[in-house]
Amino acid sequence: GRRAAGSIQEELFCVPHCVAPGTTPSLRGATAFHHFTHGGEHYLAVAQGVCEWGDDRRACVASHSQPRSAVIQWDRHKGRFGELLALEDEEAVRLRGAPLGGEELGLHTRALRLSAGRAVSFAFLP
Repeated sequence: GRRAAGSIQEELFCVPHCVAPGTTPSLRGATAFHHFTHGGEHYLAVAQGVCEWGDDRRACVASHSQPRSAVIQWDRHKGRFGELLALEDEEAVRLRGAPLGGEELGLHTRALRLSAGRAVSFAFLP
């Protein structure tokens, strides 16, 4: 389908400075973090927004493209948070009898971005 101009702006708002070595792409303007675990894995939900706390919400959202909030996962092989990994260890053991190795784990990473507007927090509901 056809994408709205706003969604394109959300993805491109920080170009060309979105990606720096050792960082996760498109994480800028973080306003809150929420750590949670699921299936033995560690995740970090990152709420993002580029409006100042005292700004009028409607005026700010109308004048600034808001970055998409994100969920990222701890990569035990790289020792840092990054995009979601192919399989959780628990699931890999169930399906294959062993956890994925580092080279396999990163083969099919995926970005999870949420168009949440001017986000200020997250909550995990299991």
